[in-house]
Amino acid sequence: MSVSPHVIICQLTEEGSKATYYAMRKFKRCWCAYACIDNKHYSSYYIGHLFTEEKILSLIPPPEKIYLDIDQFEHCSPLLQQLVNQLKITPEQGLSDYLARTESDPNYIYQKFVRNFRFDKQTLIFIDFEAFCSTPLFPSEIGAVRVLNGQVVATLHSFFTPNEEELQMLKNNQKIAASVIYTKKITAIPPPWEEPFQHCKPVARFAEFTLLNEFCTKSSDYLKQFEQVKIIKEFAEEPQFAFVGKGIHLEKKILSEMKFTQLIIETEDIFKVAFKKDPVFENIHENREFKYCAFHQFKGKGHCGLDDALYLAELVCNQKQAEEMKNEVVE
Repeated sequence: MSVSPHVIICQLTEEGSKATYYAMRKFKRCWCAYACIDNKHYSSYYIGHLFTEEKILSLIPPPEKIYLDIDQFEHCSPLLQQLVNQLKITPEQGLSDYLARTESDPNYIYQKFVRNFRFDKQTLIFIDFEAFCSTPLFPSEIGAVRVLNGQVVATLHSFFTPNEEELQMLKNNQKIAASVIYTKKITAIPPPWEEPFQHCKPVARFAEFTLLNEFCTKSSDYLKQFEQVKIIKEFAEEPQFAFVGKGIHLEKKILSEMKFTQLIIETEDIFKVAFKKDPVFENIHENREFKYCAFHQFKGKGHCGLDDALYLAELVCNQKQAEEMKNEVVE
């Protein structure tokens, strides 16, 4: 069998296209996507390596099937060309080289984690950052919640204060200062050069903040010594974990800056895999109990990193408990 990718293009209804997609997901080392091309038909693309033509075609519903080898691919759509080029290898490279590249790909790793997700096997760190400014990056607050077996076991909260050089940049660069002042309307965190910022406690230097790694991995007995950490239930040391957030662009950027290599998962993906449904985020800042840090309780408003992380963690944990109760009733 050829090592080069093979491509199948199918004209399908939406239902047929989705059926093809989910059938392909049962197998490893394959790639499938679909996109609407008009109101009635979908174009379903499959790229795979470990199946014969007959095996692939047997999974795809009628009415129309077109098989293309890699050499014919220049006549296809730009989108499909781009997808194949991402996987294209020469026979000299061999299949093992392709598979090694696939397994190191961040998207593959992410999808594999989500697909195999189990509450009783994963330590989750729900995390939310706030920032004085995102470009250049100046974090202002972290809220994190450690979840084990679907239960909140500890929280972490701290503000970040800039060093003198950073403070002068934040204060004296007109564009950056305007961003800092604007974000105060969202987070309620005052500019760090103003006196009210002295009420933001506990506080740490972002560049020196190593506590997050310890919070994610160390035992409750060890973490009790830190004022930024609140222990809710006892737990043992656990080196393996994954981050969870919502709208994770800022979190990815900051965690990368902190040299973390662990996955950060969207809360929506946890819901889709674990509960087969989407979370409800409409009006999330209305009609719910806020669990602000001491500073935001004083302010009575604004996004709070601790509150946002706790909200996401409890949203997932409460749904897990609801699913367990439903299963007990069925049994």
